[in-house]
Amino acid sequence: MSRSRRRMEGHRHFLQAQLYIIKLRISTTTRLCLMSSLTAPLWLKITNLAPLFSL
Repeated sequence: MSRSRRRMEGHRHFLQAQLYIIKLRISTTTRLCLMSSLTAPLWLKITNLAPLFSL
């Protein structure tokens, strides 16, 4: 009885770890998307102004 319960506890911890990893991955990807969406216009402006600076 105690052995199966311990196995269930381990399985639950494993699932919690997996959920934590998935949450981390989602947060990092969303942060990257936000960063890229914020910096993309800046990069476009810089690349548009680059020819002026190269003159």
